[in-house]
Amino acid sequence: MAAVGARDAYYWDRPLPGAEVREADLDEAVDVTVGGKAYDVAPGEVLRLDRTATHTALWEAGRTSFLRRMRQLVDPTPPRIVVDPVLVTRPEAAAVAERLSATLPRPRRAQVVAGARFRIIPARPGDAVDGPQLAESLAKASLTGVRTLSPALTHVEPELTTPAAEEAVAEAKALVDEPVTLSFKDQDVGTLEPARLAKLLRFRPTGDHFRVSFHPDRIAKAVEPMLAPWRARAVNARFVVDGTRVRIRPSRPGLAVDGPWSPTPSLRRPPLRSTVRHCA
Repeated sequence: MAAVGARDAYYWDRPLPGAEVREADLDEAVDVTVGGKAYDVAPGEVLRLDRTATHTALWEAGRTSFLRRMRQLVDPTPPRIVVDPVLVTRPEAAAVAERLSATLPRPRRAQVVAGARFRIIPARPGDAVDGPQLAESLAKASLTGVRTLSPALTHVEPELTTPAAEEAVAEAKALVDEPVTLSFKDQDVGTLEPARLAKLLRFRPTGDHFRVSFHPDRIAKAVEPMLAPWRARAVNARFVVDGTRVRIRPSRPGLAVDGPWSPTPSLRRPPLRSTVRHCA
């Protein structure tokens, strides 16, 4: 009995007799097939051995009960206990999954095309290699010697969905459902009809939705003809030679449409800004 106690004390901080770690081959490449294309991927590109956790798992093997521990200690040929090494996923695993997904259909986000009528290009989901499942499959291959595998795929939805585009179009229609009358110096100078306003809109992706706004440059071009009587081109200062005398003709400031601005019923006065040219 004393001998058993001494043996137990000896193995107190060591793995029990018969316990061993299964070998994991992280270096030999595995033939991974995705979308009909084969890739060589070494499990070590995605996984690494956690030595501390593996040593702990090996020490715990056979210690689930007192009787089992005693059997491992006293049996001249103790039962073999094979422990799987603890493999953890490397940070580079996501990049490997992305590389393997190259031939798969990618998600297409929804788009809105502005014009006389708004047109929606619907979103389309895509596929991608499931990173965690890939790591799990490669871990199994490294332990079992399997040299070919087809990893699981995951469904990928685009960030901008068709409902988001439909919501943006509804917002745009509400924004241009009535004509906008433009006034300057208490005088009506023209009207932008809904069909024209619709062509001046832009839809900018912002996260998972569209930001609907008027394009400032397009608005300026649409308004400029209506303000022709008030617009004036800036003139540079210049030298004028009169015989033996040289005079300076001063510059003249101009007026041009200011922007950006949003044509809504509450903004009826298209602003003008002063422009100045300097002597060349």
